[in-house]
Amino acid sequence: MLQQIRRLWWLDPAWPFAMIVGSTIVAAYFQSEAAYQLYRTPKYVQGWHLLLAAGAIIAFVLGSRLATATGQIPQPTPPAGNRIIARWFYVTLALTAFGYVSWLAVGVKNGFSFSMFIELLTTDDPELADWIRQELFTTVPGVTTCTQFGVPALALGLWLYFQGRKSVLWPLVMLVIVATVRSVLFSERTAIIEMLAPAVLIVLRLAVLGRAWPRWCGVALRSAPLVAPLALVLFFGGFEYFRSWRFYHTQFDSYPAFVTWRLSGYYTTAHNNGAMALETDAPRVLPYNTLRPFWLFPGVSKSPFAYDKLTGHDAEADHLRMLKRYGNFELNNEGGLFQPTLDYGIAGGLLFWLAYGFLAGRMYCSFQVGTIAGLSIYPLIYLSILEVPLVLFLCYSRIFPAFVVLTYIAWTTRPRDDSAPSPQPQGGELAGAV
Repeated sequence: MLQQIRRLWWLDPAWPFAMIVGSTIVAAYFQSEAAYQLYRTPKYVQGWHLLLAAGAIIAFVLGSRLATATGQIPQPTPPAGNRIIARWFYVTLALTAFGYVSWLAVGVKNGFSFSMFIELLTTDDPELADWIRQELFTTVPGVTTCTQFGVPALALGLWLYFQGRKSVLWPLVMLVIVATVRSVLFSERTAIIEMLAPAVLIVLRLAVLGRAWPRWCGVALRSAPLVAPLALVLFFGGFEYFRSWRFYHTQFDSYPAFVTWRLSGYYTTAHNNGAMALETDAPRVLPYNTLRPFWLFPGVSKSPFAYDKLTGHDAEADHLRMLKRYGNFELNNEGGLFQPTLDYGIAGGLLFWLAYGFLAGRMYCSFQVGTIAGLSIYPLIYLSILEVPLVLFLCYSRIFPAFVVLTYIAWTTRPRDDSAPSPQPQGGELAGAV
């Protein structure tokens, strides 16, 4: 018997935020002092951090619910917008190719070779990857940054593919392959995550939701969060085998034991680093982490408006010094949950999460309708929610080019006349399902 799958509860931003932030902060709180010592860091997460996390969850959920209960239902993207979307797909694709070709040219000029890549996969030298990234593939501001246009290119390409333009498939495959190589070469797992995670949401919306499927498919999809931890372990373990296992294999009896230890440490120590910053850092004179794209924008760091010139503090260097003094320099994620509090104080931090939830809720409404804004921007917001225990991904400069381009496209392709009939979105009749 077939049934239409109209929505999946876990795509609503309130659920992943509450579950992921809640479960990881509870794990960080109940992890013992002895367990933290295994990660070579003291325990800083205390009861009041748990209460602060609960406040952030409540604020986010309230903001999300407020967004879905107010405002008009978004109108589907008109067919005329496909010309703009196609144009920007090829522009972002060309910029991505330019960025990667330029970066490769810099690496080859500095001595990188294919044999060095093979050595990277087999060496026991833990410093080789860092040396390749820092000494050979040096960044060229404004040029190598173009590689980040691959994120909007993938979203726009998937939109066009489901609109019937099958010729975009091979460029999309190449984007994923290049991102995978980058992840392995630079030990930069985020490069592939920021491509694949949004792609999964886009495919779910355009190929699954609003269509009729056997009942067991609906049950399986609604139960997906039950197997998500296993998928995370397998994904993480696949990368860590090439990334760090060879440096730790003598310290563990089995690879699964190492993966479990390593993965849990990423989340608990990230929350612990955030708590450490609240305990040891002075209140920020100016917000840094939530405004990071501005402070790291090319040219700002050399201008009179640089963060260190305005405040007398180098926020990035302060974080690393804190880890060297109080924590573990290797597990250096700052944790995204407490960064707004560090920037704005407790009240300001809760307001930040309220606004974050509102933005996520509005974009979720657009995602359900199937607009280009919802299908390109909301998957990135969803990814940022998954990353909150580790980093404040939405405020990272690496994602800034994608947000600028996609916001511009969403604005230029919006319906010009709300009173005119609008076509239904691809992937089913979900325009009223918000």
